[in-house]
Amino acid sequence: MTSGGDYCQAIALFYKQHAQLHSADMASADLWSYEDELLDDISPDQAKCVPINAEHSIAWVMWHIARIEDVAMNMLVAGEEQILLRDGWQTRLAIHPQDTGNAMPAPDVVKVSEEIDFQSLRAYRIAVGHQTRKIV
Repeated sequence: MTSGGDYCQAIALFYKQHAQLHSADMASADLWSYEDELLDDISPDQAKCVPINAEHSIAWVMWHIARIEDVAMNMLVAGEEQILLRDGWQTRLAIHPQDTGNAMPAPDVVKVSEEIDFQSLRAYRIAVGHQTRKIV
């Protein structure tokens, strides 16, 4: 049996680690962010480029991670609609896939990478992060 203090510590640890994986704008916390560290010095075009001998662009990986978090937290944990569909993000992202991209063929990875609206992708990840924190 665990105490309420353990639960509160676990939630606090989750919030801290979750914040570090997203842009600092998501949690409004004064924490270092992996996402910001990666994206602060690259252009959207660089993020959308699939390098030679690589399978994915940075933008595609960000989209995939956001999709996994959206589906897992909203559909599987909370039993709610994904925010991709609920809040019209698919239109704002300017791409068509509604899935998470698992087993997406290489030509489709390139297409998503080229067509995705990068600023909307960053905003979508923030929205997904906010929703995850509400669920937790």
